[in-house]
Amino acid sequence: MVVILTRGTINYAVQFEGDPIAGDFLLPSITDFPVMAMYVHVIGHSLGLLSLNKMCSLVFMQLHVFSPGTTLPDQNIVLEGVSPFRITLGAYQFNLKHQLVPVPEEMYFDRGSSLRHLPLRIEDKKGKLLSHLQFIPWQDG
Repeated sequence: MVVILTRGTINYAVQFEGDPIAGDFLLPSITDFPVMAMYVHVIGHSLGLLSLNKMCSLVFMQLHVFSPGTTLPDQNIVLEGVSPFRITLGAYQFNLKHQLVPVPEEMYFDRGSSLRHLPLRIEDKKGKLLSHLQFIPWQDG
C-alpha cells in the first residue's frame, strides 16, 4: 500500500470472476502459494486526511488474522467517513509461475472499464441462485 496522507492511497484489491471487487488484498509473501482464479486490482482511493485510517484498517485486518486475540478498534469506526468510491488503475492475475501479470485485453468488456460477468446461472428448482459457471481461458493453463 502506498499512502500519501493529504491525497489518498493506492493498494491491491481482490475480485473473483463474476463478483464485484471485494476487499483489500495483500500479496502473498511466499512463492509457492496456491494459484487461484482471481483478479488483483491496483486501486486508487482519493481520501485526503482519511488516508491514514484506510492504512490502519489494512494493518488491523492483518493483525486480526495473524495475531488473534489482539485488541483492535472496530473496523467500522476506523473507516468512518472513508468513501467507498475508488478507481481501478489496472487488473492483474497470477499465472502458473506465481507471477502477477496484466489481464489480457480480451478479458475485458465495455471498452476496458470492467471485467466480464458470468453468463450462466445455476439455480435450484425454486429459482434460488446456487452458483455461476463459465469457462475462463487463463493465460497459461
